[in-house]
Amino acid sequence: MEQNVADDDAGQGGGEPRSWLDRLASAITGEPSTRSELIELLRSSEQRELLDAEALSIIEGALTVSEMHVREIMIPRSQVVMISSNHRVRALAIPGHW
Repeated sequence: MEQNVADDDAGQGGGEPRSWLDRLASAITGEPSTRSELIELLRSSEQRELLDAEALSIIEGALTVSEMHVREIMIPRSQVVMISSNHRVRALAIPGHW
């Protein structure tokens, strides 16, 4: 299991350092105490076929999106193609008709 010293010494929120008792309890229970341990556990579950690849991808995406800034996710308005709500769906499928 890959351990990051910063993850190991900091609490889940990255605030105060975790006590030796917290780290010992985490090691004994086998529960992940950091984001990296959780991801490692999920990937291990996928390798053992307890979790399928699509579910793993969705969970990893959800964990990753929480670290992103809005500007990394959104498309600028100037790059969005807009269409009138009066157009029929069939007309939209034909190039040049909208």
